[in-house]
Amino acid sequence: MYFGVVIIGFVYYQYSTNRLFQVSHQLLLSDFVITIMTAVVVLLLLKYIRIAIRRKRYLVSGIKEIDKMDGVTFEAVCASHLTRLGYRVEETPASCDKGADLIAKKGRDVVAVQCKRYSSKLSNTCVQEVVASMKVYKANKCMVITNSYFTPNCRQVAEANDCMLWDRDTIIRKFKLI
Repeated sequence: MYFGVVIIGFVYYQYSTNRLFQVSHQLLLSDFVITIMTAVVVLLLLKYIRIAIRRKRYLVSGIKEIDKMDGVTFEAVCASHLTRLGYRVEETPASCDKGADLIAKKGRDVVAVQCKRYSSKLSNTCVQEVVASMKVYKANKCMVITNSYFTPNCRQVAEANDCMLWDRDTIIRKFKLI
């Protein structure tokens, strides 16, 4: 696909400058650079469009679709909704995330977010992980988001550590899910 974009960019540039059918068979360095720059811009635009389409699809996902997603997709859904809610969101590396899946920033708040797509109630482990990640990511708040619910023990640990908990009912309300 990328090679095709480069060829299309080259042909378009050559055609637009009336050089395509000239007798000279030498490709000037400037022509090559312009072709490569055109291809890079087109690729970046395609990537941006693909991300925008994916985010829009995530924003219209209902709770039933979320229940069928894998964990990485659920993290992307949470990132899209937090962005819609006014946060600037950074995703942490999928492996070795150090306890936080997302870092959400809004005003002076830096929130370490742990996203858990589960079919059963979450124990206090998720809260412990995200609380531990706060210093790593220089966060002043933390949060756990799930499509499920939290055990009473988890709620107690979260309250003791000022950790926000968004359970199934909360994300349905905040994310405006159907």
